[in-house]
Amino acid sequence: MAIQNIPGTPAAPPAAGSFAILNCSMHHLFQLGVAIVGNSKNVYVDSNVITRSVGAAVYTSSTGTRIRKNLAVNSVFPGTHNGNNLRMDTRTPGGFEILGSGAIVQDNVAGGSERSGFLVSELKCGSAGVTSSGRRFFDGNEAHGTHFNVRVERGSRDCLQLHGMKSWKASEYGLLTWTSS
Repeated sequence: MAIQNIPGTPAAPPAAGSFAILNCSMHHLFQLGVAIVGNSKNVYVDSNVITRSVGAAVYTSSTGTRIRKNLAVNSVFPGTHNGNNLRMDTRTPGGFEILGSGAIVQDNVAGGSERSGFLVSELKCGSAGVTSSGRRFFDGNEAHGTHFNVRVERGSRDCLQLHGMKSWKASEYGLLTWTSS
C-alpha cells in the first residue's frame, strides 16, 4: 500500500485513524483486493488497478468511503474458484461491493467479473445524493463483461439514483434491482 498525495486528493486523510490507498496495483489475489470494514470512516481508495481477485476487488461496509478512478478486472466468484462448483449459488459479489452508507463511488471501471460489476446497497437520492463538489455520489462508473453490470439491493428504500453509468456487454442484466419488502 502507498499513502501519498495525488492531485484532487487531500494530503492527509480527513479524520484521525483513517487512511488512503492510492496509485496501487494488486493482482492474482486469493481473497478480496481491498476490504474496508468495521468502524473505518472516510477511507480513500483512489486510482488503483486490481486484477483477478477472488471476491470483490474493492469491498466496503463502512461509512463515508471514497472510491474513485479504480479499475477492477476479472473478479472471480468464490463459488467457482479453485475447483468449487457452486454455480447455482445466488450470491452476486461484485468487482465493487458498496454495502456501507454514504460512499462516494465515482469514475470506476469493472470489467470481467463473474457476477456483478457493482453491487450496491444504498444510493442517496435528490439533493442528498449530491456531493459538495456538485457531483452525484454514484457517478461516471462503467461495467462491462459481467453477469450483472449493476445490482442494487435496496431493502425497503423507495429511492434509487444512478448517474452517468455506462453499462455494456452483460450476460444477464445491465441493471438489476432487488427490494426485500
